[in-house]
Amino acid sequence: MKTNIVDNFLIKASRDLGTAELIFKNKPEFTDTLTFHCQQTIEKSLKAYLTFHNTKIKSNHDLIYLIEKCSELDSEFSSFSKDLFADVNDIGMSVRYDDIENDPKIDEAFRYLEFTREIYEFVNKKLNRKS
Repeated sequence: MKTNIVDNFLIKASRDLGTAELIFKNKPEFTDTLTFHCQQTIEKSLKAYLTFHNTKIKSNHDLIYLIEKCSELDSEFSSFSKDLFADVNDIGMSVRYDDIENDPKIDEAFRYLEFTREIYEFVNKKLNRKS
């Protein structure tokens, strides 16, 4: 059962990442939607890792909380930029509403997309899954 939950998180993360990549390729100016899917990809990837390791997590969308929980299990998670986690966390959640003035620029969104790919692939490697 746990394996299904982990796999489901990774499948959903893959779909969010694919959506972000399609948006960047076809409508890069839609940075709000792209960043939201980056946030979702990272959240689901980290939750897959925590679930695999039987770590109880409350219903939480906070990437900082999730990366800290992962870092407690494996110090390699600490090597990632907390600033990028904070940026994707803040922007990915705020863009869902009416804060258009703070939407990321295209170059920022690209940086978030690259970071998201890195996290997704890192988690898949840690879990011995193909990304």
